Amino acid sequence: SNKADDFAREMAEALLPDGDLTVVRGELPGVPRKPDPTAALELARLLEIPPARLAFVGDSGIDVSTGRAAGMTPLGVLWGYRDREELESAGAEALFATPAALGDYLLGAGGDPSPEVIHGPL
Repeated sequence: SNKADDFAREMAEALLPDGDLTVVRGELPGVPRKPDPTAALELARLLEIPPARLAFVGDSGIDVSTGRAAGMTPLGVLWGYRDREELESAGAEALFATPAALGDYLLGAGGDPSPEVIHGPL
């Protein structure tokens, strides 16, 4: 997140108290802000997962640009503060209308895509 690190961690704990989050990071001194991929690549390193095997999910063109710059799959969500056109023009590979649709996609539920998933390339 580009939010302060303490805030990002507090929100993750408050909103996902039973969540199984390995790493939560916000803005840290000396680390460039998104869309610079430095922080995203550091998370991939900490998780020991190649960037190409990760999705970068966000609600803005900056998030999509960050994912692309990091070599991750950029996915857009439509319940954030930016609109579909911004996510499409930034190059999101897929857009999601609901958290459930995103979860199914990430977990590989398979089958026909729901109408809540708008597949790319866009």
